[in-house]
Amino acid sequence: FFDKLRANMNHPVFLLFLFILLIALLQKLSRHPATQWAFKVLPVPFWCYVVPMGLTTLGWIPSGSPLYPFLSQQLLPVCLVLLLIGTDLKAISRLGPMATGLMLAGAAGTISGGLISFLLYHRWLPPGSWAGIGALSASWIGGSSNLLAVKEALGLSDTLVAPLLIVDAL
Repeated sequence: FFDKLRANMNHPVFLLFLFILLIALLQKLSRHPATQWAFKVLPVPFWCYVVPMGLTTLGWIPSGSPLYPFLSQQLLPVCLVLLLIGTDLKAISRLGPMATGLMLAGAAGTISGGLISFLLYHRWLPPGSWAGIGALSASWIGGSSNLLAVKEALGLSDTLVAPLLIVDAL
């Protein structure tokens, strides 16, 4: 049974079903009284990243699949648009110039902090880590969806992004 299951893990449809099932299970667990505490400390998106990374590390799901480029290149942009459709622009505009100024100051602080940190520690970082710091800064400014969008725009490898997702969630 397990050999047949492992052979099917490489099939993109089976893998997609597994990811959908995982997200549904994590959502259910986040609402269950016995496990709610864990999701208050580390939210559902953290677990959506960490659990598949753990399963990949254990060899239970493949590290490469034709499904992965589809998810990142086709589904991610659609999800980002759907995420932004519900944005209440009137409510944002009512926050006024003070809130806009604070947001811009926070973004400038994040960008300059990333740049300064990179300049101080770049000789100990792997090649191409500048892109990782940029993606992490994008996440801190606009959320994990920004990190994934920058990952795709810069062509970052999954091995570089995996630790960034953990840092981002923590």
